[in-house]
Amino acid sequence: MRNFKQSILVLCLLVSVILSEAKHVHIRNDIGENIDLMVHCKSKNDDLGDHLLHPQETYEFAFTPNIFGTTLFFCGFTWAGQPKFFNIYDDRAHSSSCGDCYWAVHVDGPCLLKNDFGEIDTCYKWNSP
Repeated sequence: MRNFKQSILVLCLLVSVILSEAKHVHIRNDIGENIDLMVHCKSKNDDLGDHLLHPQETYEFAFTPNIFGTTLFFCGFTWAGQPKFFNIYDDRAHSSSCGDCYWAVHVDGPCLLKNDFGEIDTCYKWNSP
């Protein structure tokens, strides 16, 4: 009976991994005219490296959230020698609202957009260091 329960658990975990939808994060540099933005995103398991965005350029990445609902990607943003940080994807906050997460990065903080770089949904302040 114990082997049967273990087999069922493994099967359920496998099905949940297969059915998990990939998430896509899009980050646009809206800091200002002629101001480049350095973006560096990572999670506990993945370091996505540095990406230089000129004004209005976009950096995108995709991933599949883990089955425990704890996926977190945080990014460092630097322009004109000013480092800022933000949790760009937190499964607890974004799992239901973001299949594709569109972000516009402003001086005061990133703004989550309602759709493909359209209307602003919610703007956030930078994380405290």
